[in-house]
Amino acid sequence: ISLAHVNLLTGEIKFVGLGNVFACIFGESKTVFVSRDGILGKNKRTPLLQTHTLKENDIVILASDGISSGFYRDNNDFFMKGSLTFFAHHLLRKYGKIEDDASCLIFRFKPCSV
Repeated sequence: ISLAHVNLLTGEIKFVGLGNVFACIFGESKTVFVSRDGILGKNKRTPLLQTHTLKENDIVILASDGISSGFYRDNNDFFMKGSLTFFAHHLLRKYGKIEDDASCLIFRFKPCSV
């Protein structure tokens, strides 16, 4: 399980993950969040709260273990410049594991003004 909270005014993102899930940010630099080992409901683990400040147009990806986490080491800049729907299909097609279910959530950060 993973949980992310994004403050749309400040760009602060907070992330907590337990098990084989991951989150990363593509932008000026790549940031990878760490999930704690374990199984929800079976282990009593102290969550590891991680924060990062997003910049405009950063792309945030949350994914299940059905997608190989190694994709963030590859150069996916070409796909990031286009449609995020296309990028999601690319991730599922190229990095999805045949023997596991896969899910991902991708969004491009645009700060809000009040």
